[in-house]
Amino acid sequence: MKYLIPVEDIFCYSLGAVGAGLMMETRMRRLILFFILGGLFISCAAPRSYEDLELLHRKRAHYTLTMTTVPTRPHVGDNLFRAQLTDPSGAPISDAEVTFDLRMREMKFMRKVEKGKPVGEGRYEANVDLNMGGEWFVSVEIERPGFERLREKFIIDAGPM
Repeated sequence: MKYLIPVEDIFCYSLGAVGAGLMMETRMRRLILFFILGGLFISCAAPRSYEDLELLHRKRAHYTLTMTTVPTRPHVGDNLFRAQLTDPSGAPISDAEVTFDLRMREMKFMRKVEKGKPVGEGRYEANVDLNMGGEWFVSVEIERPGFERLREKFIIDAGPM
């Protein structure tokens, strides 16, 4: 019966106990370095999937929607979501019903739905309490007399308070 012994083990045996310990330490260092560099590579290479939090903007044939939040970067706790609606000529749309529907990306059961209150000049606002940080899908649903119901989707990242 033949036994196959890896070359590294033969080398470690020939160096004795001290040599074997040094060889294992070198392997461990390489393994740790591999995981650290791999993690850095993945974190740097992965693009952020949430949108520019300064201005969330959608332009369509019958309207333009601009969504903003207060604070500019949403966080855990109370946040004000604003939707500004204008027609193609730039005039405010004040006869719409706007609903903000937020769902957490990792936890589909985590959902917040708030009706936007008209505050004038085509602006609609809703206070939303985000109880967890992370990525949220935001759907802004727009209903207007004489037009089909429309839904615009955004992705935001809610940070800690």
